[in-house]
Amino acid sequence: MLDTLDNSPLPLDPGVCSHGPDGCRVGFDGEVDIDMLGNVKLGGVAAQRYFGSYLSNMSKLHPFLDRNELDNKVNRFIQSYCHFNSSSGSVTDCVQPARDEPPSKKRRSFNGSLGIHSEDKETCCNSPRPRVDRNIHSSIVLLFLALGAICEAPTPLSGSIMNRKIGYRGQRTKSPLPAHIETDYANGALSPTMRNEDANTMNNQNIPGITLYRYATGILSHLQGANELEHVQAGLLAGLYAGQLAHPFQSHSWISQASRACQVLTRPKRYESLNQGSVKDLHSSVYWACLELESDLLAGLDLPASGISHSEGRMHLPKGQFTISLPEHFSTSPSMIMMFYYAQIHLRKILNRVPTDLYKIKKQGETLWSYTAQGALSENLDLWRRSLPDSMQWKDTDEPANEINAAHMRATYYGALYIIHRPFLYHALHGTYALNMAKTPTTSLANGSTAAEVQLRALPENLQDACKICIDSAIRSTVAFDCVDTHRLVVTNIFGTAHSQFGNMLVLSATYMSSLSKLVAEHDLERILKRTIRFLVQNGNISPTIRADARMLTEIYQKIFHRAPDLNNYTLRMNHQ
Repeated sequence: MLDTLDNSPLPLDPGVCSHGPDGCRVGFDGEVDIDMLGNVKLGGVAAQRYFGSYLSNMSKLHPFLDRNELDNKVNRFIQSYCHFNSSSGSVTDCVQPARDEPPSKKRRSFNGSLGIHSEDKETCCNSPRPRVDRNIHSSIVLLFLALGAICEAPTPLSGSIMNRKIGYRGQRTKSPLPAHIETDYANGALSPTMRNEDANTMNNQNIPGITLYRYATGILSHLQGANELEHVQAGLLAGLYAGQLAHPFQSHSWISQASRACQVLTRPKRYESLNQGSVKDLHSSVYWACLELESDLLAGLDLPASGISHSEGRMHLPKGQFTISLPEHFSTSPSMIMMFYYAQIHLRKILNRVPTDLYKIKKQGETLWSYTAQGALSENLDLWRRSLPDSMQWKDTDEPANEINAAHMRATYYGALYIIHRPFLYHALHGTYALNMAKTPTTSLANGSTAAEVQLRALPENLQDACKICIDSAIRSTVAFDCVDTHRLVVTNIFGTAHSQFGNMLVLSATYMSSLSKLVAEHDLERILKRTIRFLVQNGNISPTIRADARMLTEIYQKIFHRAPDLNNYTLRMNHQ
């Protein structure tokens, strides 16, 4: 349990059990393992389930892999390396059904598409399995199986095993993934960080898919500089896996590598010479995946951009006809997935323009902003929203969406509104208006008006409106995922999602404690603070930064409400607890 400044405990998620940084027991996954020589321990049924998990959780967010080719690759991998039945004590003896559906339904969904028949199961039961080839095709299969494994893991997601309790004052910002992942396998020997075999084995079993990820990235470490389509796809998959463990710097490294290769792959003459069809569409798909994923990471990290955004004006939008083929049980249609994907691309373009369009720097170094630029950006967002088809429309007063793509779209939309209007809230709190109001005493509080109401009305009307939009958007973007119908929130960048929610809470709390407190209702602030602390705690095993964010919000809550937040009876609707 983490301590706070006054030595009171940081509230933990009730019922959570983990061997993460706080010393509790989390999940345990012994279904899959692969050693540094390529000997894989993975049952065919588990491999099918991981494939289904990847399709259900990650592919619909970023469809950049050819679905037919995926089927063929998984089919060949299972027949070459996996057991369906094995001797006692092997991993397939304890294959568990998928978390969200009965096993029979999962098997019906994927056995047929993979071409696995009963006679295949018998012939590959107990024969010796060869070692996994060290090539780009194996790397891609291992990476999306690793993603499938980690996406189906329950809440809370496990982090690395720690041999001591970590208090926030001694917390070092350090990778939740073991260091030197690539060199461990590229050099053919264990690094000093991996010599503790017991701890390493526990991490392998505690973090779903980690051994597959390590072996796959070991392959990629020998392919530096390669720039074919498969190398871009593999880099994206590696970045997505690191993102699941809230490791944004490692994720950025892989995404940046993929983006560099993608820029070579999509050079103007080369790209335009491609015939319309699956190859060109896959090139377009990986381009927009690189742009979106890199931009999402750079929004919260001060890291160099690859330059991939410079080509967005000439790149075609992907059609999705080769990348989306959904399982039988999946409710969302391929056309709807692509509509949401186009929406995300458009919103990302707007977000990427905000820093240059909105902020203007004077020679003296003072930051100014323009109501004209803000109005244009806001109007652009409004026009886009009104142009959406009826099936994607929503009202600001609606409950959060229960489908992940719809929730993601709304979260991005409100996040964009928040970023566009945030400079005006800052100006109201810290600019000349705030200074004048602080120096001028309130002489009259007629009609029962409070000082905060008088000071809010003293602002120009357009500034009042901008401040209110900023506050409302911060709240709506924070809770946008709360009703998603899933076992655990699975997004491409959980660190960015969690840390942006933390930033939203800082802005809401600062406004509530200022002369403009009327903009934030007390009961709304208490509810959303408790909700966000709980969300951060649920993801604290995998990130020291997220743990620190939870600790700071707990202290802010205590400062405002003079008591510790009671999370025992508070539940995120997303988890259906």
